[in-house]
Amino acid sequence: MKALSLVATLLVAGCGGGGDDQPLRTTISFRGATGDYISQGQSAKFSDVDSTVSTTYSAGYFRASFIAPDLSHSWSIDLASPNGEPLVPGTYVDAWRAAFRNGHNGVDFYGDGRGCNEVFGSFIVLEVGYDSTGRLNRFAADFDQRCETVTSPQLRGSVRINSTISPTYQ
Repeated sequence: MKALSLVATLLVAGCGGGGDDQPLRTTISFRGATGDYISQGQSAKFSDVDSTVSTTYSAGYFRASFIAPDLSHSWSIDLASPNGEPLVPGTYVDAWRAAFRNGHNGVDFYGDGRGCNEVFGSFIVLEVGYDSTGRLNRFAADFDQRCETVTSPQLRGSVRINSTISPTYQ
């Protein structure tokens, strides 16, 4: 499989229609259990309408960041395959902190000044699309993580980049 690389900054405002009258969505949303360090037990949703969105994808490592114009909120998700293999639709279990996954799948949701030293989680890639040059232009995934220990309170979320799939966690 050929390695795909994308480094793009999306400054998308109102993505428009996605065919079949389905709107394209670029969002990140999450719901944290009481006691979850990252979410502080809260739920939130951010989109390309209220945030600057940037994405990168290279060698099976996806990152999306949503930053509010006034910098009051900043959230990022990293999702990665174990050995640089392309991300494809399917379930990725036994995910560790993405940057330090050492042969495992990787997940890491962080923001507003909070992050985990160790992450335990999983994610499901629901959609991956590429343009005619092989660059990632569509992505949808749901994820879950626990900070520091496998028994810590859980955070669940959804990321959509130019996708017609509605977020699971809103």
